[in-house]
Amino acid sequence: MAAGGPHTLASEAGDGIAYMHKRRSFTCRYCGESFGSMASLAAHISWRHSQKRQKSREERIIELLEELLAEVKALRQDLKSLKLVEYTRRTEEKVREIRQERPPDKKLPSFLIGNPWLDILSRRAESD
Repeated sequence: MAAGGPHTLASEAGDGIAYMHKRRSFTCRYCGESFGSMASLAAHISWRHSQKRQKSREERIIELLEELLAEVKALRQDLKSLKLVEYTRRTEEKVREIRQERPPDKKLPSFLIGNPWLDILSRRAESD
């Protein structure tokens, strides 16, 4: 700068790029983003950091816990279903063991072969 010359930002900066770097900036206290004007910063804060738009940390944690609770309930229901399926499978195996296919008695008519009541009645006769 020349001694006694006019004092302007452009003469101080020397060129346009340096002038742009010396501009005053307004920084958002929430996220650290910088803005060239207070109005831009205010618009940014009202849009990005508004209480209506951003949920509090506690609310987000509560939502996550509710989602986890729903998943746990669904897993419990699935486990109950699996236990029921396993119980049914074991019961069917026991029934098959009890019924153990015996060779058909040639003397019986075809409608009596494989009849479960014949097995029950024959066991009663054996136990008496």
